[in-house]
Amino acid sequence: MIDCAACIRCNAQRSGGVPVTFEERLDQAVAMLQRRGRIAYSALKRQFDLDEDYLADLKDAILYAHPHVVDDARTDLRLVHRRIGDRGPPGG
Repeated sequence: MIDCAACIRCNAQRSGGVPVTFEERLDQAVAMLQRRGRIAYSALKRQFDLDEDYLADLKDAILYAHPHVVDDARTDLRLVHRRIGDRGPPGG
């Protein structure tokens, strides 16, 4: 079992003691990005109480899996185009 600060925070954040997985955090971050069109890294850190390593892993996973998302000036993630049927603010 890995005992890291991020895992301890995730366990404490969910009621009933069920840990929040990386995949669940990833889905939440992508949904947030789709709703907003862009999101600052500092907002992701605040929203999910992430440390720098966890945030870096999350950014890498989003950028790898979603080619329509870019690292904008190394301060935020931004949608570069909208797919047909997407709702929410334009990506830029």
